[in-house]
Amino acid sequence: MVSNLICFLNNKKNQGVIAFFIIVMVFILFQQYKNIIYFPSDSGDYWKLSATTILKDFPKESFRGYFFPMLLWPAHWLTDVLQVSTPLVYRIYSSIIYSYAFTLILPNFYIKIFGGIATISRRLIAPCIVLLLFPGIILYPLSDLPSFILMSCSIATLLSLKKISQLTMTHGIKIAGAGCLAYGAYNTRTIYLFPLIGVFLIFPLILGQGKGVIFKWLIFLILIAGGSVVSVPQSIINLKNYNKFTPFVQANSSDKSLFALQLMWGITVQRYATIMISPSEGAGMYAMDPSGMQIFEKEKLSPDTVSIKKYFQLLVKRPLFFIGSYTRHIINGMDLRDGECYCYEPIASRNLQSTSSFLLIFIVGLIIYLRRTIPFLIPKKREIKTSFKSLRENADDFWWIYLVLILLPVIAIIPGAIESRFFLPVQLLIYFTLAFNGDIGELLECIKSKSKELIIIFVCTISMFFAVVQNTASMEIQKINVKYIYVDPNR
Repeated sequence: MVSNLICFLNNKKNQGVIAFFIIVMVFILFQQYKNIIYFPSDSGDYWKLSATTILKDFPKESFRGYFFPMLLWPAHWLTDVLQVSTPLVYRIYSSIIYSYAFTLILPNFYIKIFGGIATISRRLIAPCIVLLLFPGIILYPLSDLPSFILMSCSIATLLSLKKISQLTMTHGIKIAGAGCLAYGAYNTRTIYLFPLIGVFLIFPLILGQGKGVIFKWLIFLILIAGGSVVSVPQSIINLKNYNKFTPFVQANSSDKSLFALQLMWGITVQRYATIMISPSEGAGMYAMDPSGMQIFEKEKLSPDTVSIKKYFQLLVKRPLFFIGSYTRHIINGMDLRDGECYCYEPIASRNLQSTSSFLLIFIVGLIIYLRRTIPFLIPKKREIKTSFKSLRENADDFWWIYLVLILLPVIAIIPGAIESRFFLPVQLLIYFTLAFNGDIGELLECIKSKSKELIIIFVCTISMFFAVVQNTASMEIQKINVKYIYVDPNR
């Protein structure tokens, strides 16, 4: 009986299932402990849109896609049927889905691309870190995590077809499914338009490597066909509300592109956070950029000047300002002092969360360094576990292409007004790297042999990190001048 149990635990598929059930219980208990009753701001909008009556008659006033509300619909429908006053159904529903993603889908996706080892204990690390540092993406129905999962599933599905020699019906269904998932990620969060385009253009070349042009075109067309099928509901919504049959989410605020507005907001607003006044009401906290406000005045920016073209003109005209601005945005985006997404206390006081997020980044940076230098760094007398080393180094040849695809939404949003949840893909890659590529023995050896260098690097980086985030926190205001968010009071 003991031997059967050991065999069961040694099976990789069984390890994932065990980890899944553990995390389901942990997530549900955590959600019950937090006892979130109201979904404020963006999360409340998504929850309202998922109601059966609204989903059937999607409102023109919303600049969100239909896909994520559709995913939320089963939980909302069951809540209405059972007449539950608290979002208990959502807690169970999201816990099951996110547990499956964190213990089975995303670990397999990560290891397929970057290599690594996935035991039961290692599969538990990333979701536990999320609960400690980034719980908001679990507690609230926000689009950031679902869009990342959908795009990861799309890429993983296509990666499973890398060695096919000819297209069969099964392969075609998988490719079409990957197109559906990629479009779903974009429809859920429009910034995923960039990886959507990347998937459609790059994977026909990767899967068709060494094959003819017709093979590549077939893959491209099947991907387009898959995405087109899932885009039909959005096209119908656009036809009803805007009188145009198009698959693109009409993500505009008034007559301005939401993406253009995000770019222009990023000039004067370094960081944005939501502070909860009550369980059902939130207020924005804006960390202003004094240099950006000066440029705003000098360039005489206004609602009429909002455009992507105008932004790039400023970028060319003032490159030094934008280099400094982007650097501050990246550091602020990686600072998880508002990992709850909706905080009940000023984020300027949340230095413990900020320090924890920095330490995690530093440790993972060390792990990535070790991955490349370990043959030269570890003394010969200490033999490395061959199995772990070979699995960790078993990364995909095109890992850097997939890394860029995954990070494109983050790269695209860096110029805008930063919220921590926009940097979710980077954070998750950090957690998974710690979980599946980290080794305590290697870290201790590195710290022992490179202690002086590491102390210098640590002091310099943490000093720069806190200089930026503390300065940003000191610039926070509750009420922002409407001109800085490009709102015309007369409209």
